[in-house]
Amino acid sequence: FINLSGRLLDGLTEGYRLSDVSYFEGLDLSSELSRVIELAKRGDDCSAELVVLLNEIFLKMHGHVKSASERFGIEAEMKDFLNTQITQKFDLSLLCKHVSRSESRTIRLFKNAYGVTPYAYVLEKKISLAKKLLDNTNLSVKQIAEKLCFADEYYFSNLFKSKVGVSPATYRKKSLSP
Repeated sequence: FINLSGRLLDGLTEGYRLSDVSYFEGLDLSSELSRVIELAKRGDDCSAELVVLLNEIFLKMHGHVKSASERFGIEAEMKDFLNTQITQKFDLSLLCKHVSRSESRTIRLFKNAYGVTPYAYVLEKKISLAKKLLDNTNLSVKQIAEKLCFADEYYFSNLFKSKVGVSPATYRKKSLSP
């Protein structure tokens, strides 16, 4: 196993639009990962080589996801559309209009492809963005709720607690503690 983390990986994940991907079915990275291990074993400053290698890995992952999304077709188009709507109020009719499908057909196609309904997907993304805002900004819980178009801060706080296990305020305190 290789476990990597840090700002570079966060940047590559965002840059290659892989932040919502956690599994790459059928992708063989064994030779690239072996090279990462070899670089780590060398012990000298190989940061430039590592950056190039990580870029190659992320490019390969991005290409794999892109080809998978081409297989999904309209489902990938729905997901892309929803990703642009995270800071908007969820409106299924907009998605249906975008893909020219009925509500029931849209929900069924999306759920078959991704395992969750469009609404559940958007809520997951909103909670993920809320965590980032709590970690990296001084926005109040109320401001975050407004930014993510929740009805009010109480609904947002209750939903956040049900999904994350702690309130937004407690989550922020834990993420700020050393």
